[in-house]
Amino acid sequence: MWDKEEIIYADLDMQKVPASRMEHDVCGHYARPDVLKLSVEDK
Repeated sequence: MWDKEEIIYADLDMQKVPASRMEHDVCGHYARPDVLKLSVEDK
């Protein structure tokens, strides 16, 4: 709706939230465990 006020309703599938976060990376690749791995070696 562009030219008037309306209420928009939507049914959300909360089980799809983790998968959608992997597709839409708003925080950068640091938030994606499939792209970035942090490992520390204690010598």
